[in-house]
Amino acid sequence: MQKLLFAFILASFGCLSSCNKEDLVAITPAYVIIDSVFVETNFTAEGTASHRITTVWVEVNGVAQGVYELPATFPVTASGSTRIRIDAGINENGTSSTRSIYPFYAHYETTLELSPLDTVLYRKPDGSLPSVKYFPSAEIITIEDFEGIGLNLEISPNSDTSIFRITDPDLLYNWNNEPNTAIGAGYLPDRNTIFEVRSGDDYPIPQGGPVFLEMNYKTDVPIVVGMYINSLSIGTVQARTAQINPSETWKKIYISLYSEVNGYPNPLDFKIFVGALNLEGNGTKTLYIDNLKLVY
Repeated sequence: MQKLLFAFILASFGCLSSCNKEDLVAITPAYVIIDSVFVETNFTAEGTASHRITTVWVEVNGVAQGVYELPATFPVTASGSTRIRIDAGINENGTSSTRSIYPFYAHYETTLELSPLDTVLYRKPDGSLPSVKYFPSAEIITIEDFEGIGLNLEISPNSDTSIFRITDPDLLYNWNNEPNTAIGAGYLPDRNTIFEVRSGDDYPIPQGGPVFLEMNYKTDVPIVVGMYINSLSIGTVQARTAQINPSETWKKIYISLYSEVNGYPNPLDFKIFVGALNLEGNGTKTLYIDNLKLVY
């Protein structure tokens, strides 16, 4: 009986050792590089294609692979013809701690031929960089791009100064040769000064879904962005959403307005506002804005 038990233990150990060796065989991956992701738009209907895609969510053959900050290089253990899907991510309200998939950009997917130890650039079949488009279902409203004769921004009663349409080519925001001939500028002199403009139109945004304001900006003073909520229950309320830090270069920001649209009872409509404050002794301050776009 003891001999049989000893033989059984030896056989079991041999099987276990064999299985473990097979399990420990390393899989040699290929490596995929994603430099950047662009946005394609119908300029007439959807406005600027400027973006600030910072992150990608990756799926390989339908299985979640990971989340990567761009530019990214990551291993893929699949080989041969491999489907790789990406979803474009942004920093909500300009904050890297609130990275998320932008809900209005459709994913992009392509097939790559992978072999172990290969390094493959993630490209379209024609060799160009990957790009995403807005979902056809997205409601896109260009609040103001400063290209028309008039302005769809009005001076708030709170404001001590105005907004100006500027055409100086040295100051303009430029993105990939888009037709941009003007921007908006606010000047805050060296005294206690409030700058505030709001959309000339009221927007009856439905509750329940995500809502974003997209905007290009360059400023040497903090900018505050938010909404005026016209509610059947509580009247008109001004809600501050986000503060944008100064930037010496043009940047793009995506501001989530979900809380403002969904946090008040019986809203009738909404206005967007952009404001800034200068205090005496800080010197004259200037802010530039362009391509204000409401998406929901």
